[in-house]
Amino acid sequence: MTPYPVEPVRATGPVRLILSTFPDRASARRVGAAAVESHRAACVSYLTVESSYWWKGRRVDEPEVLALFKTAPKRVGSLVEFLRRHHPNELPEILEVDVTRAHPPYVDWVDRVTGAEAEEGRIARLSSRPAAPRARGGSPPRRTPARRRPRSK
Repeated sequence: MTPYPVEPVRATGPVRLILSTFPDRASARRVGAAAVESHRAACVSYLTVESSYWWKGRRVDEPEVLALFKTAPKRVGSLVEFLRRHHPNELPEILEVDVTRAHPPYVDWVDRVTGAEAEEGRIARLSSRPAAPRARGGSPPRRTPARRRPRSK
C-alpha cells in the first residue's frame, strides 16, 4: 500500500499524467474513450511499446499499448479509481506523474474539460467564435426565411 493519498493534498503542478499500459489497442481505446467521455481525463494518447517484465515467476517480453491520460490534479483520484475498475489486466500499471510546468493555455483547456461544468455537459466553447446573440425571451434568433422566387413556366 502506498503512503501517498489518492488525492494529493498539495499538488505542485498544474496538470497530471496518468500512465497505464494495456494488452492491446482496442482495450486501451475503450477505457481511454470512456475516461474522456466521463471528463475524468481531458485527453488520452496511445503509444505502441515493447515491454519486458516479471510476471508470475517468469520474464515476459511482449507488445503493449501505453495510454497517457492528461488530467487536472482535482480529477486524479476519480481517474485512478476508474482505471482500477475498468482495466483489463489483473494487476494494472497506473502511475501518476506530476507535470511541474505546462503551457498555460493548455492548462486552462484541461481545467475546462475536466471541470464541474464539463461534467454537467456544459463545456465552454473552445473556438474563439462568439456565441450567437439571444433574442428577447432567451431563445436563439431564427434564420430569415429565404425569399421564394416565382417559378418560371
